[in-house]
Amino acid sequence: MSPCELTASITAIANALACKLTRDELAYWGIVLAQLGETMGSIAALQDLCESKEESAATEDAALGEDRGTAQSGAALTSRLLP
Repeated sequence: MSPCELTASITAIANALACKLTRDELAYWGIVLAQLGETMGSIAALQDLCESKEESAATEDAALGEDRGTAQSGAALTSRLLP
C-alpha cells in the first residue's frame, strides 16, 4: 500500500467512525489511539537506541580483541544499554 493509499484509508476510517460515534466516544478513541501511536513510536526509538548501543559495544569489543560473551554481568549490560 502506498503512503497516499494508506492516508486515504485512515481518513476514510476516521470519517466512518465520526459518523457512528458520539462526540465523547470520538474524543475518547482519538486520545486512546494517539497514545497508542506515541507509545509505539517510543518503543521503536528505544529499540533502535539499544540496538545501536549493542552494535557499538560489539564493534568496540572486536577492536579490543575481547570476548565478553555470557560472562558479562547484568549490571554491566544495563549500564551499556542505558543512556
